[in-house]
Amino acid sequence: DCWLHVNAKKSVFPKLSAMVREGGRGLATVIYPYLLPFISKLPQSITDPKMDFFKNFLTSLVAGLSSERMKTSFSECSAVISAFFECLRFIMQQNLGEKEIEQMLVNDQLIPFIDAVLKDPVLEHEQLFNHLAETLSSWETKADTEKDDKMAYNLENVLLNFWERLSDICVKKINEPEADVQSILGVSHLLQILQKPKSSLKSNKKKIGKVRFADEIPESNKENEKYVSSEGENSEGSELTELFLTHNSSDLLSPLRKKPLEDLVCKLAEMSINYVNEQKSEQHLRFLSTLLNSFSSSQVFKMLLGDEKQSIVKAKPLKIAKLIQKNSAVRFLYQKLIGWLNEDQRKDAGDLVDILYSALCCCDNDMERKDVLDDLTEVDLTWNSLLQIIEKACISSDKLALVIPWLRGDILGDKLVNLADCLCNKDFKSTVNSESYFSERWTLLSLVLSQHVKNDYLIGEVYVERIIIKLHESLSKTKKLSEAENSDSSVSNICDVAYKYFSSAKGCLLMPSSEDLLLTLFQLCAESKEKTHLPDFLICKLKNTLLSGVNVLVHRTGSTYKQSTFLRLSALWLKNQVQSSPLDIKSLQVLLSAVEDLLNKFLESEDTYLLGIYIGGVMPNNSEWEKMRQSLPMQWLHRPLLEGRLSLNYECFKTDFKEQDTKTLPSHLCTSALLSKMVLVALKKEIVLENNELQEIIAELLYSLQWCEELDNPPIFLTGFCEMLQKMNITYDNLRVLGNTSGFLQLLFNRSRENGTLWSLIIAKLILSRSISSDEVKPHYKRKEGYSYF
Repeated sequence: DCWLHVNAKKSVFPKLSAMVREGGRGLATVIYPYLLPFISKLPQSITDPKMDFFKNFLTSLVAGLSSERMKTSFSECSAVISAFFECLRFIMQQNLGEKEIEQMLVNDQLIPFIDAVLKDPVLEHEQLFNHLAETLSSWETKADTEKDDKMAYNLENVLLNFWERLSDICVKKINEPEADVQSILGVSHLLQILQKPKSSLKSNKKKIGKVRFADEIPESNKENEKYVSSEGENSEGSELTELFLTHNSSDLLSPLRKKPLEDLVCKLAEMSINYVNEQKSEQHLRFLSTLLNSFSSSQVFKMLLGDEKQSIVKAKPLKIAKLIQKNSAVRFLYQKLIGWLNEDQRKDAGDLVDILYSALCCCDNDMERKDVLDDLTEVDLTWNSLLQIIEKACISSDKLALVIPWLRGDILGDKLVNLADCLCNKDFKSTVNSESYFSERWTLLSLVLSQHVKNDYLIGEVYVERIIIKLHESLSKTKKLSEAENSDSSVSNICDVAYKYFSSAKGCLLMPSSEDLLLTLFQLCAESKEKTHLPDFLICKLKNTLLSGVNVLVHRTGSTYKQSTFLRLSALWLKNQVQSSPLDIKSLQVLLSAVEDLLNKFLESEDTYLLGIYIGGVMPNNSEWEKMRQSLPMQWLHRPLLEGRLSLNYECFKTDFKEQDTKTLPSHLCTSALLSKMVLVALKKEIVLENNELQEIIAELLYSLQWCEELDNPPIFLTGFCEMLQKMNITYDNLRVLGNTSGFLQLLFNRSRENGTLWSLIIAKLILSRSISSDEVKPHYKRKEGYSYF
């Protein structure tokens, strides 16, 4: 026996005690797991007197938590807490029935240890509370199953003493006007963990692979067996198990814990509600909120109402009145909670909203919850309260499950549509100009449009569409307002809401109203400020919003162009703009810039035909090109005729010489410039255009440039047009090297032979400038008869 050769009290325990008091001196994870095996081997001669020995031993062990290293090392802190509870349970087991030791272990060790951890937020609450719950579970199990009546009686007394002492420290922490927030939240967390049954606690621990035989599963659990799985097998099943256990935990707890825990909860809740009622204490409101989150029951809410007589809460529908009558949680909601929620000074009502969800948990079914929320939505809830209720649902799957029928219902949907209408059509001279007044309402709209549940909208899809229509209608009115009015209008907020809506719609098909909104956004980005009356900061916002929506279109699978009305209608609108609308240089620059941004986004699409089809949608047909060429003023004829570079027959002189508008560009110039810009962007991805469209576009661009060049003293706006093309790199040299132009010369010679005029001058210029070689020309201008045809 080694203890015969060593003086334990002089040589061993002083050093052990010093080391333990210092937290293991950096070796807690190595030393502390061996403390239980160590004390279990100590003979009685060493531990006598037991009371003093075990008290000093446990006191030294707890003192180790005060070392600095414990506050920075999770693993070492966990080792100390685990060792404390292991040794405590062992000592209790060995000395059960000895009142003094039982009381010392609970009153002088366990309760002060809990109190110390509650006071120090740095220490690991979760570890201690879980070990405490396991310790209580082991005592409760033995007391319930032990055949020895004396041992069961002793354990029941230990548990009774524990709950009395725990109640004392919890009440002491809550019964303070200026209660410490960390302490009261620690109490709430402790009670929450003590509510969990033993099986739920084990599921929170790191799982270790093991074999379980079928006959080890109790009969009562077989129907839930499908939810039990090993690590990594079925995480969803684990979540379902935890949710099931949480909602039914009071039924699974031992009677030795259930009643004292419920009594303590009711006592603390009653104390908290008094502070809230009398002093409007925010700390106690927060505690009450977290407490009810774990202990939501009609019994607790009935206690919160106290002796207060049921007041008539306005004139309520019969089904709501009956629900208030039978359900104390719903009665508390109407008589107390709604009044608190609607207080003007209470901006952050997060704790109150949590209490509302706790009250909803006490309803019997989804229909009752929907009826209550519908009634509150129509009359009682402010916009801020609605916002926070929905925000809570978006971050908690449990809360979301409670309110889904209400979120998808008609009452909330219609209210949100009316809200969108009011925000979009607000009176700009309104006396309510507070930014915060409108901010929470816009935030609410943005939230319900941008949040999704399993690839579906948070609210009913029909209401999403109606809200988008309201946003679209408001944007469409911007041209009728001045720039100052637009700066103060809802355009900026609409952009923010639409941007979040489009950004959240990844992989989803956009509804028709969304594509209409996209078209209007594009039109506002593609038109000059003189038409839209929008300041620069709004134009920038509109552009970002547009591109976020286009991003959704180009990243979805399938034939993008066929599925999207925006793509078809925007191409048609562009075609009409350059052919029919009078554009000056500035307007054309804005248009080309918007189109470039749009097409650059198209380059990200996996649909290789998208760009080519889109350009084809803007491309005029032959008759439209001919009409635009004929509409070009004939003043260009003067120079080539006088210089002898061109001769005309009598028919050409019958053309009327119309005066050109000195501000707007001819439609041919605008169209050729637009299509050339589109081709430059498209060919970055080596897109192959159909039906020789590239050759046609280059030919028409050269026609426009040749027309400008032949004018004698061209007006400034035409000179500016040519300079703009140069700055945008829209030139013949840049276009012809990007794609296959093998048929280009053939096209030019054919048109020169058929029409002459500018087409002949284009070929002559290309030959003189040596842009084309003589070898390229000869096959086209030499016929079998041996003479030229131009």
